[in-house]
Amino acid sequence: MNGLIYTGGDWPDLATAKMLSERADLSICCDGAAEEAYRYGLPFQTLVGDMDSIRPDLLEGYQNTYEGLEIIQLSVEKDWTDTEYAVSHALDRGCTHITFCGGLGKRMDHSLGQLQILYGLCKRGIPHTLYSKDMFACMINGEYSLKTFPQQTFSLLPFAQNCCITIEEAKYPLYHQPLPLGKTLGISNQALGEQVSIQVHEGIVLLIALQSV
Repeated sequence: MNGLIYTGGDWPDLATAKMLSERADLSICCDGAAEEAYRYGLPFQTLVGDMDSIRPDLLEGYQNTYEGLEIIQLSVEKDWTDTEYAVSHALDRGCTHITFCGGLGKRMDHSLGQLQILYGLCKRGIPHTLYSKDMFACMINGEYSLKTFPQQTFSLLPFAQNCCITIEEAKYPLYHQPLPLGKTLGISNQALGEQVSIQVHEGIVLLIALQSV
């Protein structure tokens, strides 16, 4: 069961967002992301947040338009972001894969917080993907097959001590290569064809793939 979470930050293009919506079994919108969902014309079943970012008239419009819309009102003072709460709600509803639309943007603190959420999902063995403007991202451990196009740029960044990776079918292949924290070794590799094979032998690695050359 695929859960889709609309969140703040920079969104992918309309075609990508619609594709994500069509594939979702459950769509959850976080507070101010309702503005983008409205602009894109994308439906959702649940609205989560402290409602400090959504316009009151838009909230009322959603309540009048979507019969059965679930609204989960959170306190402004809380220990989790709206997005982390949305993830918890999606998992409670039985979702086994989490997709994010948005999540990275101008607020560096929120962007880094989003990466922490991806890290937590990876630690729990829950598949996930994040689509933002012109890129997608996920945390990986173990084997991963990245679907690509020739010359597509991708990067791998360590999110744990003692990371070790193998990359094949890329311009800069690596074999059992340590990927230490504090270094930029994994930045800006390129795919040779339609697939890149990645093996994370140890640790957790952030994968970022640009969706244009």
